Amino acid sequence: MLYKILFLGIFIWSSLANAQPYASSSAQLIDYNFGPTLDARDKALNVFPNPMNDILTIWTREIHPDTLHQVRVLGISGELVLHTTLLNRETNLDLSHLPEGWYILHIRKGKEEMTQRIMKTSGP
Repeated sequence: MLYKILFLGIFIWSSLANAQPYASSSAQLIDYNFGPTLDARDKALNVFPNPMNDILTIWTREIHPDTLHQVRVLGISGELVLHTTLLNRETNLDLSHLPEGWYILHIRKGKEEMTQRIMKTSGP
């Protein structure tokens, strides 16, 4: 498990080091697996469903007008496939133009960053 985290950390760092306008910094990889006692609304930021077909929903407890929530979706080789800014507490990203596979979701709010693996599938 440590090997996977280390490998993904190196991959994310190398991907972010070449991306613009972001500066590389440490990011936390989070996989959200909600059990029967933990509701998705208990988290400040939620990404669902994962895996997804075409639409990925990003839900955040708060949106501050003075702090941008920048969202990037990167392909597994580090190429930028989507860049947007969250304006509402709930945002649906249309990823229907992307092929099946693994992607990296990177969300930056001020100095805070969150990185998560997402998987796009064609079936239920």
